[in-house]
Amino acid sequence: MRDVEKLFEGLIKEMKTEFNNISHVCLTTDCWSVFHRALYGCDFDWLDPINLVKSSKALACWRMFGRYTFENIAELLDKILNEFNLQKKTTLIVTDNAANFVKAFRIIYGNDDNNDLIVNEEEIAFFFRITSKSMKVVQKLQY
Repeated sequence: MRDVEKLFEGLIKEMKTEFNNISHVCLTTDCWSVFHRALYGCDFDWLDPINLVKSSKALACWRMFGRYTFENIAELLDKILNEFNLQKKTTLIVTDNAANFVKAFRIIYGNDDNNDLIVNEEEIAFFFRITSKSMKVVQKLQY
């Protein structure tokens, strides 16, 4: 088991080093349930600034305890953004049209208005809400 933990820690360290050279990212995030267990997933995409090749990494697929509340979603997303130092690099967040995600983004980026633009004093981030059918198309195109 220790080998797996060492490999995991090495992978996380490698990803963090790679992410230091990235200036703008797009997150895709969602919650779902399977076998009566709630899961939270988050991945991100970016363009290599030199050759403009799109790259992707899965950042999390975590068990979510409790309900799909905006507080729980905001806590998990904030944990990811902080762990990988992506707070100021995130320029777009794509998710489904669920109100709990919208409110979670407003909490993280500090705006309670009802528009789709979330403004922080230091950074501007957008989120894009799509229907679940469109989300499936995005996922198919992505992989």
